[in-house]
Amino acid sequence: MKNNRYLVTFFVTLCTCLLPTISKAQFNENGLVIRSGINFQYSPQDSPYTLPDNIGHESENFTYYFTPGIGKFIGNGFYIGLEGRIGSSSRSMTAMVNGDVTHHSKYQNLIYGGGVLLRKYFNVSDRFTPFVGLSNTFFKEKGDEKSPNGFRSYHYNNFTADIQLGAQYRISPRIGIEAYFTPGGLLVSKDKNASHKADISPNFGESGQHFSFGINYFLGGK
Repeated sequence: MKNNRYLVTFFVTLCTCLLPTISKAQFNENGLVIRSGINFQYSPQDSPYTLPDNIGHESENFTYYFTPGIGKFIGNGFYIGLEGRIGSSSRSMTAMVNGDVTHHSKYQNLIYGGGVLLRKYFNVSDRFTPFVGLSNTFFKEKGDEKSPNGFRSYHYNNFTADIQLGAQYRISPRIGIEAYFTPGGLLVSKDKNASHKADISPNFGESGQHFSFGINYFLGGK
């Protein structure tokens, strides 16, 4: 969590230093922007609880999804667009006693959905433009859990509001490449097979961190 605070503090400080020199910059983008990216997360985790020395609990999470989208600059570096989310995630959990595995389960699920992407770009140069963004996405997770007790199907409806800290580099008038880091955001999750209400919680740290790389195609480029 401290590393996240340091990263956010550094980025905010950088933008604050740059704002006096770029506040008058205008984006002269025309036409639509077609986006295509891949987002991924990997997080090995130990048990959040204090366990006896002879008992171990480990889990691994891996998530990836593609983010096709389309949008438009609306002036002064502000961008608004639609974005899809299509991918998969897997999670394995292992429990051990005295070094022997006593339980092992694995989750595999499909992710699909979409939402709205809002960004503010800072025009540092003709090619390099840092940005801050907010991705508001509704998506479903459907899959199965495989364990010694058999299979269990599950189905979640999720909503996330994720922060993006990144930059774009224009390699030509029509094409730009981008990368960003998501330290986390807000997660609302509802199990369709359960009667309890949706869980609403901040999602920062290991479970909320994502990295993304993408390509932007400017239809209005010359």
